[in-house]
Amino acid sequence: PERATVATEDATNNYSVTGTSRSYKYACSLPDLIISKDHFEYGCAEYGKDDKKGMNVKEAVEGSLKLPKEMKNLLKRLLSRVSREDEEEMKKIKTIGFLCSHLRMNCLIMDQPSGYACRLLRLEEAEMPSKMEDFGAALSQVLDTVWKMKETAKQVDSLFATKERRPASVIRKRKGKSLPSNVNTFKQFKKLE
Repeated sequence: PERATVATEDATNNYSVTGTSRSYKYACSLPDLIISKDHFEYGCAEYGKDDKKGMNVKEAVEGSLKLPKEMKNLLKRLLSRVSREDEEEMKKIKTIGFLCSHLRMNCLIMDQPSGYACRLLRLEEAEMPSKMEDFGAALSQVLDTVWKMKETAKQVDSLFATKERRPASVIRKRKGKSLPSNVNTFKQFKKLE
């Protein structure tokens, strides 16, 4: 069964203007795939079945709204597990995302190079051919793209390999740079004004 990422659940349900805890949980968006290891979530993916005439509405919405927001929640949770004074290590943390539609795959990488704003990088689109003649070359491109994403996730995991793996909820707030939360609903946006 599909489930929401822990990062998105935290971002959605712990957001409170008054500072009081919520007695119930809001429904969260559910990614189609969560890439995690030892309670560390490194990426997510969204899949679409049909692809008629290039980009469809589902791909546009998930590729420009839903997937980047999920990736930002994952990035924020990973950053909460690092000391805020260690800016160089914070700049090395990245999250990955896959957007797949029929025979096409787009890969995204999100990081925080400047300390405040997130950067979303889109890799070159990989496409599986529908003809057998082109299968070998296209398959090598797809495997190369997936390998790059795997290496990115392994690099981020190696940053946490030397640290004690503990839940992010245990880590207290510290001084230093922090990434602002996503505004999850229009009501929350109005409360901020």
